[in-house]
Amino acid sequence: MEPQEGIYTLDWLHQTLDLLGRHGISVVMCTPTAAPPAWLTTAYPDVLLVRGDGTRVVHGARKHYCSSSDTYRRHGSRITDEVSREMARHRNVVAWQLDNELGPEIGWCLAKTAKRAFRPGSRPGTARSRN
Repeated sequence: MEPQEGIYTLDWLHQTLDLLGRHGISVVMCTPTAAPPAWLTTAYPDVLLVRGDGTRVVHGARKHYCSSSDTYRRHGSRITDEVSREMARHRNVVAWQLDNELGPEIGWCLAKTAKRAFRPGSRPGTARSRN
């Protein structure tokens, strides 16, 4: 869908949805966020999951991203916005499936940013833990 940063190739998807629509087939779309593209993980290695020993995973597995990475979230939001705007014109798109599998397919991200994001009081505007 985005072979290079900011370059979208969605004609094939429009054609596919048009064909399915002509045959009366409804479609549930999904965000393309579970497997970030190679250009993203190469240009922005902070999107890659960090293991307990501090090493980053390499590109190539499904769900190899750190869901707490601001860069991952920014790019994920951008592609989701683009695809949803484009596909909204297809009447046979009847629902959207958002990623509901935040569990550790290849492991939990243990980057410092991930740890901070899940600790009480670690983000501005949150209450400090009294424990």
